[in-house]
Parts: sequence; structure tokens; C-alpha cells
Amino acid sequence: TFILILSVILVLIPKSPLISIMVMSQTLNGMLLPFILITMLLLINNQKIMGKWKNSFKFNLISWIFAITLSALSLMLIFSLFI
Repeated sequence: TFILILSVILVLIPKSPLISIMVMSQTLNGMLLPFILITMLLLINNQKIMGKWKNSFKFNLISWIFAITLSALSLMLIFSLFI
């Protein structure tokens, strides 16, 4: 709730750069996504937690390739901010 209230206050400031705020929030989302995705993949592949619904090898291969690619793109984004 605090983040939501802070966001509302930030957006309601007169003459605030709304497009820049949207771009920054989406950039932050893109940088946090690999951490969430890898955590989810580790949980989904845990036999103790998921039981018979654990991922198959084929789906794991696709998922990990996607996670690694997304992580590499996020790192490129971070490095491009400093260059």
C-alpha cells in the first residue's frame, strides 16, 4: 500500500514528467524480472514442493534459455545506463 500511495502522489505532482516516470518504472520492472523468474523456476523444479507437477525436461530447457536471455538483456540495459 505504501508504494501505491507513493506512486499516486508522484504522478499527481503538477508538471511531473509522466512519460519519463513510466519508462523508469518499466525499466525497473525489466531489471527485477530475472530475479523473480529464476526464483520461480527453482521453486517449480523442486520435486518436494511441486510433486508430480514438476516441469518436464523440455519445458525446463525452454524456460532456462528464456531466463538466461532475459538476464543477459537486463545486464546489457544496466551497462548501457552507465555508458
